[in-house]
Amino acid sequence: MYQQRPSPIYGDNESQQTIANNRGSLGQTSRAMDLKTLASRNRIEDHQVETRRAKSSDMVADIGTKAVPENPFVRLRDIMNGYSLVKAAYPNREMSPLVYGGEKRGMLMSLQEMQRIILGLTIVDAVEQNHE
Repeated sequence: MYQQRPSPIYGDNESQQTIANNRGSLGQTSRAMDLKTLASRNRIEDHQVETRRAKSSDMVADIGTKAVPENPFVRLRDIMNGYSLVKAAYPNREMSPLVYGGEKRGMLMSLQEMQRIILGLTIVDAVEQNHE
């Protein structure tokens, strides 16, 4: 199958995105990154991938890389294991008490909103997909 658009790579690290998207030279302190950076830059130039900004609060991988406070941890955990989609699709369904309900902190979302967060779609992306 032909790849019509570059695959998005979401990240909350602006410095990393600037380095990956900029063809300029790297400073002395970043010499160890040269090969990995050049490989990333080549994939960006070949339109295989593109970098996109994501909010730190929506980075699901953060629960495996840093200490996250309870509220964001529970929300990200439920996104990762699929409970958020079940809760959004079936808001009246009785869930295990271990599953975050969301109602207590105003975090209950519609199915479409939850899917958009999980898939990393912006409003612009959703509109573009509807027109294709």
